[in-house]
Amino acid sequence: MTPHKKYTIIFLLAAICILLISYFLLSNSQSRLIQSQAIRVAEVVANQVLMDRKAYTELLVEKLEQEGTGAAVNAHELKGFIPLPAQFVRAVADSISASDSHLYQYRLMSEWNLNPNQGIDGAYEESAWAELREQEANAEVDSNSFAWKPIVRFEETENGLVLRYMKADTASAMACVTCHNAYEQRPDIIAMREANGVPTGKQWQLGDLMGGIHVDVPLSTFEDMAASDRLAMFLAILVTCAIGFGGLYRLIYVQVIKPVEEEAKAKNSFLAKMSHEIRTPLNAVINMGEFLKEGELDKDQQQHLRMLNVSSQQLLALVDDILDFSKLEGGGLQTESIPFDLKDLVKSCTEAFFIEAMHKGVALDLDIGFEVDDFYVGDPVRIRQILQNLIQNAVKFTEEGEITVSLEKSQIGVCISVNDTGVGIAKDRQDAVLQDFVQGDNSVGRAYGGTGLGLTISKGLVELLDGELSLDSEKGVGTTVSFELPLTVADQPEEVEEETVDGEELFEGLKVLIVEDNPVNQMVAKAVVTNWGAVAKVAENGQKALDSVAEDGEPDVILMDYHMPVMNGIQATRLLRQQGVKIPIIAVSAAALEEEVQHCYDAGMDDFLPKPLDRLALNAALVKWIKNR
Repeated sequence: MTPHKKYTIIFLLAAICILLISYFLLSNSQSRLIQSQAIRVAEVVANQVLMDRKAYTELLVEKLEQEGTGAAVNAHELKGFIPLPAQFVRAVADSISASDSHLYQYRLMSEWNLNPNQGIDGAYEESAWAELREQEANAEVDSNSFAWKPIVRFEETENGLVLRYMKADTASAMACVTCHNAYEQRPDIIAMREANGVPTGKQWQLGDLMGGIHVDVPLSTFEDMAASDRLAMFLAILVTCAIGFGGLYRLIYVQVIKPVEEEAKAKNSFLAKMSHEIRTPLNAVINMGEFLKEGELDKDQQQHLRMLNVSSQQLLALVDDILDFSKLEGGGLQTESIPFDLKDLVKSCTEAFFIEAMHKGVALDLDIGFEVDDFYVGDPVRIRQILQNLIQNAVKFTEEGEITVSLEKSQIGVCISVNDTGVGIAKDRQDAVLQDFVQGDNSVGRAYGGTGLGLTISKGLVELLDGELSLDSEKGVGTTVSFELPLTVADQPEEVEEETVDGEELFEGLKVLIVEDNPVNQMVAKAVVTNWGAVAKVAENGQKALDSVAEDGEPDVILMDYHMPVMNGIQATRLLRQQGVKIPIIAVSAAALEEEVQHCYDAGMDDFLPKPLDRLALNAALVKWIKNR
């Protein structure tokens, strides 16, 4: 969830809570209801004013001061500065007083300030201030925890009965205390105070009485609404609260939330570019290695080639981990719910690590409970990713003994566990390893490598699937990682007989247009399809592809890159579709973010293959889209 959405929900929930409180008060008698509701509105307004200023001080002023700017009296004349908290409160109050809403008015007052708009005004404020000062004099030594009582009066005015309400405004933050003490010691301020007979030399401390929040609420507004329609009263209170919330929220959004969202967008953009720049050369490295494997190599060359392949696959896994972590962090991962064979999934995941475990002399066992059904509804891709991460960790950190993968029923659905006799994790480090980029200890990172993201990603994926992941480990004994998922049993899907196609015969003479700007990747794609008997032509950007189709006619299939100079693959595909070209267009791109993949489909592409290019996946895609040509 984005910060914008999160804060919006919080503000809306707060407004709804206030409405519910208001509805409860309306169950009282009419006269008491009106007075009680007026007091409640005044209390909400006063508290909200203090909360707004506190949030303004802590979220904005202190944050900007850390960045070298801050709040100033003449903020409008200084770049990057914002008004002082008191100026902010006064500006919002003036805005509300000037609006068409007359449900309430409020002002910030204090005898310590020389500003005539903020000093004591009228008999009520004078008497209310005297009562607050009397409360302060009778307060306990720790005035910061003193329970101040608001000063409430009902006065008859020319506009009808009005609630007069004043709440103590105290020094609640050290930032305020520090700023006011510095203000009090300025020679020009001391001179001005002495000239106007205002007390000087005050040394502020937390909890000191600084002023009051004076709220006036005309009762006539409530009487009219209560007489006509209670619902109108609820809406008016909601609007009133929205005005108070809205002023602060708009300010917080501009100064805090929006920069966070822009930072997240910049981060995603950077990760997308990083992924593209790494996957592009990896495509050449991995596929060139595959070509070399088909030649005659001596033993040393074969060993070197194996090392090259392992290293490139590790680098690809690292890129995938970082992207998955970023998507989880930003809420960008999507899930699906389809019927799948859970037993077969767990079995195939385990079997994939048999050889690696065998080479280390570690037994890898599989234990599936008899009570477990075959088919469930869930997300097989994410479940496979979780289980592969856990088994991979177990194999990596186990030098001797055994690893057991278990599948059994649980109260909420199913439970999958991976138990090993590996190095284990100290008790005081078990919470830490579930955090980002953290391993059991520093020596683990040096001895075994890795980013420390495996468990973090697994935990995030489990929670995304509404499950729960737990870890139990003992240093030097081993580790058990389990996760429960609320899967429901499904009927066995109907088997669909796949039509067998002779790939070699299908590809013979197939005209393939490869749209790719990287020369090495051009060579890789061309070599792959020509080895299958296809006829390949290369276009280095989208414009060249359009020219090729216009001059030479339509090929049988187009392999289209996403990011290219002059014209990218998205633009080229849209133009081709607009021109009536209906041949299959398959994206072959290092673009890894889900929104980029969706852009390809939205533009009119038929399929998407990520780089590094998997030759088996390309073969299957070609067969799928051209078998009926």
